[in-house]
Amino acid sequence: MANNKYSNQQTNRVSTGGGAERLTIASTVAQGSDLPCRKVYVQATVGNTGLVRMNVGAAASTSLGIQIPEAEKANNGGGLMVEVHNVNELYFFGTDDDTIDIMYLR
Repeated sequence: MANNKYSNQQTNRVSTGGGAERLTIASTVAQGSDLPCRKVYVQATVGNTGLVRMNVGAAASTSLGIQIPEAEKANNGGGLMVEVHNVNELYFFGTDDDTIDIMYLR
């Protein structure tokens, strides 16, 4: 990995772009789209009726994955930052019609 000798920061860690998507849970499950990335920032949207869980690489369920914070309940609009190679590695479980916001960096 290349290092910038002046700031001691890795120069190859700067994002070259990205985007966002909103997923809607159907039949209690959802999966991210096929979008190559380095990192994702994930949070459940305000107004969801239940808890939303997320897992990486396999389906999430009531007992598998981690609960993701809802926007209005998280500190300072917090969420989860996860390093993955593709948004489609993310699987969600929750109540039908609940939504999840994902911002991805390439």
